[in-house]
Amino acid sequence: MDGVGGEIKCVVWKAVLQGKAVVSDCESFFKTAKDLVKKIVVFYVQRARVEVLAVKRKERYEASKVVPDTRVLHYICAYGNEVMYSQNSSFSKPATMKRF
Repeated sequence: MDGVGGEIKCVVWKAVLQGKAVVSDCESFFKTAKDLVKKIVVFYVQRARVEVLAVKRKERYEASKVVPDTRVLHYICAYGNEVMYSQNSSFSKPATMKRF
């Protein structure tokens, strides 16, 4: 385990092993974590909300436009329908504007 999520899982798992908590679903995990972990803000996101956000993310992704050859670009910045980019590194030719 690593990071903040690992810390929370470890604390909850220890409570379960010690018989101090029963975790059978995500809501009971959330309640146990919120009660036991005081230094980290724990919040619960319902499945319906995650599904709504997944649909919105997919819509944004499908509406996005491809910027060709981005692997060779050092810097990209969008300004409305135009994209400013610089080739390879900050020491190469000056930034160029391109309309998409």
